[in-house]
Amino acid sequence: MTTLIVLPETDPSNPSLSTSDAGAITTHLGSIGIRFEQWTAGKPLSDSADQDAVLAAYASDVARIKAQGFSTVDVARIAGDPDDPAFLAKAAEARAKFLAEHTHADDEVQAMVQMVRDIANEPDADEDRAVWWLRHWLDNDQKITPLKAFQGWIWDEGFAAGHLTSHFFDDAIPAMRAWKAAGFDLSIFSSGSVNAQRAWFGHSPEGNLLPLFTHHFDTENTGPKRVASSYAHIAGVLEAPANKIVFLSDLVAELDAAREAGWCTVGVRREGDQYFDAGVGDHLAITSFAQLDLSGDVPGLVRS
Repeated sequence: MTTLIVLPETDPSNPSLSTSDAGAITTHLGSIGIRFEQWTAGKPLSDSADQDAVLAAYASDVARIKAQGFSTVDVARIAGDPDDPAFLAKAAEARAKFLAEHTHADDEVQAMVQMVRDIANEPDADEDRAVWWLRHWLDNDQKITPLKAFQGWIWDEGFAAGHLTSHFFDDAIPAMRAWKAAGFDLSIFSSGSVNAQRAWFGHSPEGNLLPLFTHHFDTENTGPKRVASSYAHIAGVLEAPANKIVFLSDLVAELDAAREAGWCTVGVRREGDQYFDAGVGDHLAITSFAQLDLSGDVPGLVRS
């Protein structure tokens, strides 16, 4: 699925357009000189298909656009941000490498580079400056659309090539597996794109964790994480009563928004987390998933 979000230059936090309709995306992008197409594969593709297999499956479309003057065709898998410095350094290197290798008339990449220029209000920014802005937004934990787009492409390529492995707290994977085994439906709501979520959870140190989850939500298909209406939307998709949904987060503003929508909330506090000092307000607080008791009508703490 492709989602188009248009951010006004004067207020980039409030999109003027958000749509996943292919026709609407084609029309809007066409009005500003950007070509958009969605293709159907000519043969089945596995989740682990490599670049050659993908190009072969779309051979007729690839040949068509090459005949129209496109000299280069790339396969970019559209796929968080852990606290591991080594991972951050590797991701920063990958962002610069990706931009350096995609300076041709690659519509989607160049559209995102242009969006960096627009948001930064630097119309003449070159690729090096665009990378600077991406790193600046990442370092300041800003949920900026082009940053998330580049993260998705880079993550998926890195995970697929074996250069990256996702990181989890020691208690996280056992807890998620236990909750799933107990009959709970697990879903993710993240500022990282749905494809980035799939890349992350699909390449854990313990293998593919995606079967644990029934739904993936991001800020593009759902809305901001600090707004109650986003959580109301998710409850509708899940077809679950709000008071039967438990939301875990380390950000008090997100917890407040979820509770406003009627959800049960649990604040996760871990030493070293960037939001640790801010606390989780008056929400139930845990320092490990192993402390969480979900056996009752509302979440509580495991009794020792």
